[in-house]
Amino acid sequence: MRFGCAIAAPRQEKYAQPAPKFPAVTRDIALQVDEQVTNDQVMAIFHEHGGAFLQDVTLFDVYAGDHIAAGQKSLAYTLTYRRDDQTLTEDEVTQAFDKVKAALQTGIGAAIR
Repeated sequence: MRFGCAIAAPRQEKYAQPAPKFPAVTRDIALQVDEQVTNDQVMAIFHEHGGAFLQDVTLFDVYAGDHIAAGQKSLAYTLTYRRDDQTLTEDEVTQAFDKVKAALQTGIGAAIR
């Protein structure tokens, strides 16, 4: 057996992130938009209007077909909210989520599904 190769292999440092102290709150949202609307446009609205507690946005579904008007598509996202100093209240999340919905409707003409 040759053990020299295993011993000579460089070590890779691993860095762990501390677990969050307070829980996250997620909300899903599905939008019906013009097929020309890009994910980048939607993400820009999320980041501009999502508020201080919006930590992550994930696109999890794109659909065009039955039950969607011609020239339209559906985009579905999960929004993750979290505070670092305390647990978010339902009102804080609802206010932030409502602002995002309004911005999507006025900014890109999205219909919330």
